Amino acid sequence: MMPTRAWLCCFLVTLFNVRFSRGIPDNPTCGQHTENVIALAKGLALAVCNSTTVRVVRSAEQAASIMASRHSLVVDPRSSTSGPFTDFEIETDDNDIIAGVRTKNMIVRIVYENDSIDLAFVDSSGEYLYTQEVVLPSTRKRGGQAPIVQQSWTSLPGESVYGGGQYVNDFVDFKNAPLHMVQLNLEIVVPFFMSTRGYGILWDSYGETWFNPPDRSNFIALEPSSASPQNASGSPKLANGEFSPRYSGDYWFSVDMEDDAYFNSNHNIGISLTDVADADNKSISACNVHEYNLPKVLTCKANGLMSYATYKVTLTYDSEAMPEVFYAFNDPYGPMTLQTKNTDVIDYYFIVAEDHSRKFDSVIRSYRKLTGSASLFSKKAYGFWQCKNHYRTQQELLRAAKMYRDYGIPVDNIVQDYMYWGSLGWGPQWDRTLYPDPEGMVKILHDDYSLSFMVSVWSRFDNNTVFYKEMERENYLIPNSDWFDAWNPEARSVFFRFLNNAHFSIGVDAVWLDATEPEFDPHLNKTIYLGSGNEYRNTYSLGVTKSFYEGFVANHTGKRPFALTRSAFAGQHRFGSVVWTGDTLASFECLKRHIAMSINYQMSGDPYWSMDIGGYRRPRNQYTSRDYHILMLRWFQFGVFVPIMRVHGSYSNTELWNYGNQTQSLVIDSSLNLRYRLMPYIYSGFRRVEQDGYTMGRAMSFDFTDDPRARNVSDQFMFGESFLVAPLYSLDSSRKYYLPSSTNSTWRDFYTGCVVEPGVYEAKNVPLDEMLLFVRSSIVLLAPKSQHVHDVATEKSLEARIYSGRDSKFTLFEDDGRDPDPLRPSTTIPFEWSEETLQLHIGRRQGKHFPGMPESRVIYVVLVRLNHGVGVIETLEADAQVTYVGQEVTVDLHKAFRDKTGDAILPAQVGSRENGNSAIFLIEITSRSLERGKGVSLRSILQLRCEVYKCTDSFSPFL
Repeated sequence: MMPTRAWLCCFLVTLFNVRFSRGIPDNPTCGQHTENVIALAKGLALAVCNSTTVRVVRSAEQAASIMASRHSLVVDPRSSTSGPFTDFEIETDDNDIIAGVRTKNMIVRIVYENDSIDLAFVDSSGEYLYTQEVVLPSTRKRGGQAPIVQQSWTSLPGESVYGGGQYVNDFVDFKNAPLHMVQLNLEIVVPFFMSTRGYGILWDSYGETWFNPPDRSNFIALEPSSASPQNASGSPKLANGEFSPRYSGDYWFSVDMEDDAYFNSNHNIGISLTDVADADNKSISACNVHEYNLPKVLTCKANGLMSYATYKVTLTYDSEAMPEVFYAFNDPYGPMTLQTKNTDVIDYYFIVAEDHSRKFDSVIRSYRKLTGSASLFSKKAYGFWQCKNHYRTQQELLRAAKMYRDYGIPVDNIVQDYMYWGSLGWGPQWDRTLYPDPEGMVKILHDDYSLSFMVSVWSRFDNNTVFYKEMERENYLIPNSDWFDAWNPEARSVFFRFLNNAHFSIGVDAVWLDATEPEFDPHLNKTIYLGSGNEYRNTYSLGVTKSFYEGFVANHTGKRPFALTRSAFAGQHRFGSVVWTGDTLASFECLKRHIAMSINYQMSGDPYWSMDIGGYRRPRNQYTSRDYHILMLRWFQFGVFVPIMRVHGSYSNTELWNYGNQTQSLVIDSSLNLRYRLMPYIYSGFRRVEQDGYTMGRAMSFDFTDDPRARNVSDQFMFGESFLVAPLYSLDSSRKYYLPSSTNSTWRDFYTGCVVEPGVYEAKNVPLDEMLLFVRSSIVLLAPKSQHVHDVATEKSLEARIYSGRDSKFTLFEDDGRDPDPLRPSTTIPFEWSEETLQLHIGRRQGKHFPGMPESRVIYVVLVRLNHGVGVIETLEADAQVTYVGQEVTVDLHKAFRDKTGDAILPAQVGSRENGNSAIFLIEITSRSLERGKGVSLRSILQLRCEVYKCTDSFSPFL
């Protein structure tokens, strides 16, 4: 029966009675109020959450009843979308059959096809199609096993899809990509995806999931090579096969390792394809991954395969069993599919952009309205974190803290990794033979060294500890394991009590919730508090962080919560947590992969991500190896531009002085000093994250969505509105990078001030104390050099750098950096640059006085140009200087603008080609070239670097 409006009303009355007879779930969510639920059929219900978000539920049972009663783990119960929403219209056809649902920002069209109903999502004009459901949604069982649900949506040529969490590959655009979505040491599941067409999908299911599951009939038959040492476990092995593509184009490959033997071990996987008819025997690499914790399924890609060719496929592996390899054509029209095991309900939220000029910002803002806002952490959290595996005694930890201050190395946080429990057993307790006075130790860190302190805590306990015994006695453990059941609210309360007694009660500032996948999957095939552990497989970390967060905010009202975790799920950002990548190898390959991991994770709606700077598994010669020192330095430079900057290493003394004076100085000068100078920019940016749903670590497609080249860039990103960051990830410090066209804006090299035209460039031998960093026309506020974020030096002055090219605005946000109250006293100061008047206007300070607020400060104003207002160090000769006391002030920079005689347009440190000619000019500025300069000043070399590339409007990059 088609859903007429009369039938709908009768159904809603029934739904109302069912809902209130069963009670409202713990987590209220959109769809639990009859006012905004539309039952389109017995097995299909639609709820209008607000003007940009709808919820869709499909089931073999009464879908509307399930929608009203289903407990959502990811939706914030405080979300405005959980209340009744009535600002929508139901459209019907001439037969009074529902044809669509209209809100201010979208239309959901009801498509009746034979016996099925599909939903098409279009914009409010009705002209622009976001996507449409395709293929009959399925709920099926295989051979008596658990149910599997699946839903597909259309895609169009030129569309790119991002999100899903963090995965061990170099990709950010996952259109048609097969992703196996289970929590692992290095892979993090966040089932939220965004499209460049301006929509997002939150898949509210919790079990093992596939994004674009591979067709198992599309496999490549492989035979072990006779050249492989097949009997040598762990030695590289080869397998060969053939592949003849049906279509020309790009192909995705899934390498399925079949078992979890790759966890906590060092392995290689590689796929290469060679056209058998190619006389040059050139191969195409689909992937070549060397990693410490490989996932069970690895996603690879080969570009530019031809349908008329036959390719020899070579698989490199070092496991006992030979992996299976499946392929999928990267079809421009290929549907996007999500499939989940161990559930019989399809439940997803469809979100459209309210502002199509900033599609991804708009979609993520709505996603966080649904799942909760992200925190603004204490200001110290955005400083540097010293961490290693692990400090062994109280004396060793305090000595490290003292030496950081004695050496004048900027740092705000120090971390105690595990094993502080010594012989007492695995659990949150201090072995007093190793840490005789933990409370006194914390006080010294706070009072003497101005350091915050974080301690590692696991969700499992040795069975001889009081923690295990209490959890076992109360039946709070996952059956037959030593892990607590994080889905049980009473168990969560007990777990927080353990944390509080051992750590927060003595002044510890933060906890590191390790291995929250959880490690080794103790909940699989078990019954947990909510039911089947398989059904809730991916959500353990959500429960652990909820335990910490709810306990902390209830018991410690004077601090902002902060937890580091090794896993996450959709909505976890509202629990005051930051994810880090997991235990990775120290290699340039892994460093490069971390860039894509960072980009894609933050595209998944969670704004907080971090990593082990320097790599977790470090080489034995780490303290003396020049190659490793370069790797570590480049990793630190990348770390300046991630949300949380933390060093870590396994069984390693990661303190900088252990790597020699030169490396220590390079890290301080190029990385730590830059991070701390950028603190006004960073802290104000993360205030926008909290208040506006903003994202600081931005894939190029955030700001250049309509640029096809920018969409696939996986090794560079924007950090806030101003900085384009292209981290270096090779020993020779060379790489290609891309500067997209930016409307009414100009790119400048951060280290020279030179204008750089948009285009693709190749950097050669970038100096060790520099990185590839470009600034878009904007205002950047810099603090003085400091030892920590509350250093008195930071209160005295600011440097305001004006990167001209367009009118610009920046709002400086300030508070005491500590108070957790959402209504805490804080201030904002607006800065506005006018290209027409060549004036910087600093507005009146707005807000409430907060403790430690600078009543006055000197602001040094600098118009950036060639070799002026450049690099990390403070500008010695500002173009203007004002004393700001909270009142409006205008700074005129006409004279400075007339003095811009040294400006030039160039590709910095690049090869270039003009008008298609083949001549390539290279300039390599390195320490050696300076030594060979025989008295030539750095300024003159920089001048040369600009003037050699002085060019006209006909200039084009060499690629």
